[in-house]
Amino acid sequence: MLYTYTVYKKEKDGFSRVDTTTRLEELSEKDVLPPFYVEVYDNTERVVVSLLNSPNALEDWQVSQERSHAWKSPKRDSVTLKTPEAVKPTHYKNFIDDYQWLDAMSRIHRYEDPEVFKGAVELQIRKYLDRNGKKDSELQELMKGLFYYLYLVKYIKNNNKPILAVDIHNIMENV
Repeated sequence: MLYTYTVYKKEKDGFSRVDTTTRLEELSEKDVLPPFYVEVYDNTERVVVSLLNSPNALEDWQVSQERSHAWKSPKRDSVTLKTPEAVKPTHYKNFIDDYQWLDAMSRIHRYEDPEVFKGAVELQIRKYLDRNGKKDSELQELMKGLFYYLYLVKYIKNNNKPILAVDIHNIMENV
């Protein structure tokens, strides 16, 4: 979810929001034909990065995104973690560039209020405690909950500013 795409419609007295998505493939030509246009919001940088107001603009954006995904940025040196793979699943790694899923979530507009973000992390902790041993092994569920708990502690120690999940995995290596 690097980008959020918001479709607007120009009206007599201003603009109205028609639709919002994080999936580029959900946009169509009708979303960029007058009186409609699409605002592209970068969730990491928290800025509008483009306005798509024609089929050509949409096509250019799609091509640029395909090219950026084809190019893979160099990976950081990673530490081999002893934590079970289920606690650090591969679909969370490199969710957006080098950011893991939780790193990306902590940087999107919806969670810029620290209390909202901390509440979301607390829900993750609660989820693993409540289902302990019901879906996965007891140890695995507790390790997942511990990851989010340590993430929350480090986030608060960092003055409620985003941190990197890889730091928590490094801490958990010794658990």
